[in-house]
Amino acid sequence: MSTAVLVMDAGNTRIKWGLHDGADWSASGAVATSEAHALPAALADLPLAPCRLLAANVAGPAARAAIETAARNLGIAAVFLRPAERCCGVRNGYRDPARLGADRWAALVGARARTGAACVVANAGTAITVDALDRDGLFIGGLILPGVELMLRSLAGGTADLHEERGAFAEFPVTTADAMTSGALCAAAGAVRAMIEHLQRRDGEAPALLLTGGGAPAIEPRLPGGGLLVPRLVLEGLVRIATQEYAP
Repeated sequence: MSTAVLVMDAGNTRIKWGLHDGADWSASGAVATSEAHALPAALADLPLAPCRLLAANVAGPAARAAIETAARNLGIAAVFLRPAERCCGVRNGYRDPARLGADRWAALVGARARTGAACVVANAGTAITVDALDRDGLFIGGLILPGVELMLRSLAGGTADLHEERGAFAEFPVTTADAMTSGALCAAAGAVRAMIEHLQRRDGEAPALLLTGGGAPAIEPRLPGGGLLVPRLVLEGLVRIATQEYAP
């Protein structure tokens, strides 16, 4: 009987998925969230039959329906992650633990498995989340801000003379497009730096930094010392939860 686990991270832009055989990723991919109906077909030829499916869905009912259809086609049930008070060595310090985003919770579990130490977890997607995990595995809080593309669209939509135009990063921009892009990247990096400083001041030691999400590679060079890029951090956390908390 297969013990492979299928995990999904359904965000506002993409539905990312991975099939884990217990040792490594056997397959992975993504579909645009706006094309969620294509998900079942994308999963039709998996190299292994998964025994369970665990998803973190922050993309709404259409994504949920597509995940449920894909699960039925595979002959398994779709389970949707609900943040709890504790899981896999992580304690949830949110005032209402159930209100924490499922993707953030999974990323924290993935980060704890990787570091076992105090860390900041930055997930740069449509929105950017910057979360703090202390040395004891307690999630103590985090930030949410617009992603870089969302910042640029907001500027274009809220001003008369600025247009949504992607420029290049520059320390001293001399075009409007470069100024907008550089400002958005510096704002994102500034939020990450601020959380690192807050956690270091609280605990007296420099935390590790883990970066994930499609926007992470553009932000990482703006951070002194950079950070560890982990493209599948949410999926890694989901695999850990699926095997330790949701195993039959």
